[in-house]
Amino acid sequence: MIPWLRGGLGNVVYFFLFMWYMIWSFQAEMPHVPWWRDLLGGNLVMRQIWTALLHVDPRAKLNSVDIGAVGERAHHLFIFHGFVWTGADVIERSMWFVVALGIVTVAALLFDRFAKPARSAEHAGRNAVVARWQSATAGFSRPVIDALFSSDFGAIVLAELRLLVRGLSVWWYAVAAGLWIFQLFADAKGQSIAVGLAWIWPLLQWSQLGTREAVCATEQFIYPTLHPIRRQFFAQWLAGVLLALTTAGGSLVHWAIAGNFGGIEGILAGAVFVPTLAIACGALSGTTRLFEIAYLTLWYVGPLNRTPFDFTQGAYAPGFTLASVVLFAMAVTARKIRLSLA
Repeated sequence: MIPWLRGGLGNVVYFFLFMWYMIWSFQAEMPHVPWWRDLLGGNLVMRQIWTALLHVDPRAKLNSVDIGAVGERAHHLFIFHGFVWTGADVIERSMWFVVALGIVTVAALLFDRFAKPARSAEHAGRNAVVARWQSATAGFSRPVIDALFSSDFGAIVLAELRLLVRGLSVWWYAVAAGLWIFQLFADAKGQSIAVGLAWIWPLLQWSQLGTREAVCATEQFIYPTLHPIRRQFFAQWLAGVLLALTTAGGSLVHWAIAGNFGGIEGILAGAVFVPTLAIACGALSGTTRLFEIAYLTLWYVGPLNRTPFDFTQGAYAPGFTLASVVLFAMAVTARKIRLSLA
């Protein structure tokens, strides 16, 4: 019901708030966790497990209970005979129903199904600073763009790239430039974080890949065109790859100066993998949500924690290259099915 949370930005905000809340909720002292820090009831269960442990070992210390611990961490095992509800437990869990009802009530007050959408301020007038900036950069950028995208197919790629970044403010580019500089000067250990931050910034742009026709209801205009897969679909994917290479350019320059070809290989493989994942999710689902959820999860597990799911590392480049091939084949197959049904 809140306009600026209605699209992909809402998914991103939800993901980070949920992850922060879950980590924060389990940092409280276990026997005395208040209800408002226990959304999913995990601490409620752990509290009863802790009580059962004290009957077995009265000298047990806080945070000495692990569920599913194996190997060296599993020192002593004891049996937990199950959760027993008390009146206080029921009241605590019922409070979350009250909170949920309050949120739904607020959403209902904001809901107006037949309200006319407000005219976008973007069309009301252009910011003078942005206009001057675009005019200044057009003089030296236009010859370069004309040289790089001179062919017919290049023109389609350029059009798709412009659609990806259409409507972005000067502040978006300022943040992207700051992340580019951060990559350039980050040390080898910090490159995963630097590139990860640079590649979470265009998430909402990549989520458009493979979905724009369905979201904007333009299939009847796109699908009858000449070679809609070989030209338009491939150009759309290539525009996403170019966006990835541009936003991670600082890391490419960093690894090139350092003479680390493994680092360059990791960035190139990631720059292919991310938009391929986006266009595959878009072609399969027809919505932006599948990619936003899948990519946020993978991004958190991979670059942010430097696990084998880190798609910015050269050590894992072969695996992500193979995954890109499989995902692209899935995307093309899904698009062919949509064309046959159109």
